[in-house]
Amino acid sequence: MVKRVTARFRFLRSGFKYNMLWATLPVALMYHAAHSADLKTGLRPDNSPAAFEADDLGYEAETGDITASGNVEVTQGKRKLKADSVSYNQKTRMISAKGNIELKDPAGHTFFADSAELEDSLEKGHIDNMAGLLSGSTYVAATEAERQDKDHFSLKNFFFTPCNICNGRTQRTALWNLRAGHVKLDQQEQSVKYKDAYLEIFGTPVLYTPYLSHPMPDATRKSGILMPSYKGSNTLGASVKVPYYISIAENKDATIAPIFTTEEGIVMTGEYRHLTRYGQYELRGSITNPKERDVFGNEIEGRKIRGHIEGIGHFNFENSWSAGFNAKRSSDDTYLQRYSFDNEDLLTSRGYVQRIEGRDYIGMQAYSFQGLNADDDPDTTPLILPLIDTHIERPTGYANSMWTWDANALSLLRGEGADSRRLSSTLAWVLPHITPGGHILNLITSVRGDVYHVQNVPDPLNSAKDQEGLTGRFMPEAKLAWNYPVMQNFSHARVMLEPMAEVILSPYGNNPNKIPNEDSQQLELSDFNLFSSNHYTGLDRVEGGPRTNYGVRGGIYRTKGPEHITFLLGQNYRTKKDANFAVGSGLDDNFSDYVGRITASNGDNMDVSYRFRVDKDDGSFRRNEVLTTLQLSPLSLRAGYVQLDDETTFIKEEALANISYRFTDDWTFFANGRRDLADNGGWIETGAGIAYENECLIISTALRREYVRDRDIEPNTSVVLEIGLKHLGI
Repeated sequence: MVKRVTARFRFLRSGFKYNMLWATLPVALMYHAAHSADLKTGLRPDNSPAAFEADDLGYEAETGDITASGNVEVTQGKRKLKADSVSYNQKTRMISAKGNIELKDPAGHTFFADSAELEDSLEKGHIDNMAGLLSGSTYVAATEAERQDKDHFSLKNFFFTPCNICNGRTQRTALWNLRAGHVKLDQQEQSVKYKDAYLEIFGTPVLYTPYLSHPMPDATRKSGILMPSYKGSNTLGASVKVPYYISIAENKDATIAPIFTTEEGIVMTGEYRHLTRYGQYELRGSITNPKERDVFGNEIEGRKIRGHIEGIGHFNFENSWSAGFNAKRSSDDTYLQRYSFDNEDLLTSRGYVQRIEGRDYIGMQAYSFQGLNADDDPDTTPLILPLIDTHIERPTGYANSMWTWDANALSLLRGEGADSRRLSSTLAWVLPHITPGGHILNLITSVRGDVYHVQNVPDPLNSAKDQEGLTGRFMPEAKLAWNYPVMQNFSHARVMLEPMAEVILSPYGNNPNKIPNEDSQQLELSDFNLFSSNHYTGLDRVEGGPRTNYGVRGGIYRTKGPEHITFLLGQNYRTKKDANFAVGSGLDDNFSDYVGRITASNGDNMDVSYRFRVDKDDGSFRRNEVLTTLQLSPLSLRAGYVQLDDETTFIKEEALANISYRFTDDWTFFANGRRDLADNGGWIETGAGIAYENECLIISTALRREYVRDRDIEPNTSVVLEIGLKHLGI
C-alpha cells in the first residue's frame, strides 16, 4: 500500500523566496500573456508556502534535487498544479514538470502540457505540447512554447479559437479557428502576431494571410479592424464598410470607417472620442465626392463634395457650473438620408453654459438651425444668440411660502424676415397649504412684464407695411390650485383617486400683433399641458382671461408587486373664446376638448400607454395614441399607433412596429414597419432580417425598403450583411 505524502515548503535562494507552483506558472503565461495581475503590474507573486501532495516526495542533498512523483498536486492559494512528476534543482536553478501537466489559476484558466523545462527566474523556458482554456471561453494550443523574456513568447504550430469544441485534448474541430506555424505573444502590447496564418471553418482552410495581428482576448483596448458590414442597394450599389479602431490613449480613441461603394465611390466616415478632466465629447463626420446630380436624381456632368459633421459634449466645472454642445450640419438637404446617416428634416445645433445649485438656475444658450425640406429657406431660418434663462426661489419666512423669479432674454436674427429681441421677467409668490382634512391648496400670484424690440414684423392690417420699434405687455395673474387625494386599501390592491381643479384670473388682450410669434406656433391641448396656466409652448404668446382647468387622476396598485394601472381625465373652461387658439387645437371654444391618459404596467415586461383627445360636442376622437412594449421571452415587441384629426388642415394616421423573436439560443428573427394609414398614404419603411450569434460568431442579414421620394432620393431597397468573428473584430 502506497501512503500519500503531504508537506509544505519554502524554497529559499539569495534572499528570494521561490516555490514550486510559481516556478511552473510560465505554463499559463506561454498561452496567454496578460491574465495574471502579477505580470501586468510587475509585482512578484504571493510568497505563501506551497502545499505538496504526492505518492512520493524526496530530497537529495548532494545534487540539490527536490522531487515529487505520483499524482503530484501543488497548491498555493487558489492556484493548483497537477503533474505526474515535478522536480527542482537548486544548483542548476531548473524546474522540470512531466506527464499530464494541468495548471489552474485564480482567473479560471486551465492549461495542459506534456513537459516543461523552466528557469527559476521565470525569464526563460520551454514547454512541449501545450493546450489551454482561457476563462472557459478561448482555446489555444501549440506544439512548442518558448519564453524569450518576461514580455515575449514564441509558439510553434499555434491554434486559436473562442468557439466551443468537443471535450478532449486531441479534438480541435471548431466552427472557426486560426492556425499558424509561428506566433508571437507580446505582453506589453497585449497582442497576438501571426506569420503565415490560416482562417479555418470547421477545420477547412478558407483564407490565408502572410501576417495577422489581433488583441489578446482580455486586452482592454487595442487598435485594429472592427466588424465590417456589407450592403447592396439601388442607390449606392454594392458597398462595404470597414471600420478601423485607433486606441490613442487611455482617455481618447477614434474610428475611421471608409465605405466603398460601386455607384458613388468612397464615403469616408470617422469619429473621435475624448474623456477630459471635466467631461467628455464626441465628434463624427463624413465626406465624399460623388457624381453631380440634379434635383430629380439624374446624373449631370461633374462631381460635388458632400458630407456632414456632428458632435456632442458635456463638461462639469466647479461651483455647479457646466457647459456643453450638440451640433449637426449637412452639406445639403438630402445627403444624410441618401447615404443612410439620418432621416431628420431639421438639424439643430446648440451650445450652452449653465449653473444649477439647489432650485436656482441660470443658463445661456445659442441655437442654429438647418432645414432640410425643399421649401426651407436658409435666409429666413432664425439664429438665436443668445437665449438666457434664470430661475431663483427664496423662502419668505411666512407659512412655508416662497418667492420665485424667472427672467428671459432673447435675440433672434434672420437674414431675411422678422427679427426680435426680448426681455421677460416674472415675479411670483407661492403659498402652499394642506388642510386637516387632506385638501392640498396652492395659491400663486404673479406679475409678468415683457419688452420687445422688433424689426420687419408683418402688419396683419397692412400687408404692404412692416412693423418696427419697441412694444411690450404687462400681465398680472392669480391662480388657486386644489387637489384632494384619497386612498383605499383592499386585500390585494390600493386604489387612489385625486380630483384636481385650478382657477386662474388674468386680463384679456395681452398679445399685440406687433409681437412676432416665434416660439408658440405649435399648440394642442393634451394630458401633458392640461394643468398649465399658459397652454402656449413659449413666451411670445400668453393666455389671458378667467379660466379653469379641472380633472381627476388615479390608479390601482397591487399591494405586493409592481403591477399598476393609472389614468388621467380632464378639461379646460374659459369664460371667453380666445381667437389666438387655432381651430383644431382643442382650446378654440369656451369648453375645451376632453383629454386623458391610461397606462398599464406589470413592472417587468409589459407597458401600455394610451393618450387621447375627445371632441366635447360629438364625442369623436381627435387624437388617439397607443404605445406598447412587451418583453415576453422569446418575443420582444414595440408597437405604436397615432391618429390626429385636425378638421381644418389634415388627418394624420400612422402605425409602426418593431418585433424580434428568438426561436433558438443562437437564432433571432426581427422585423420592423412604419405605415401612413391616411387615404393617400402607404408604407414609409419596412424591414426584416435574421441574426445568428454564439460564443464566437455574429452573423446578421436584413432586407430593408424605404419608400420616401425627395428630390435625388428615390425609394430604395437594400440588403445588409454583417459578419463578426469575436476577439478578431472581422
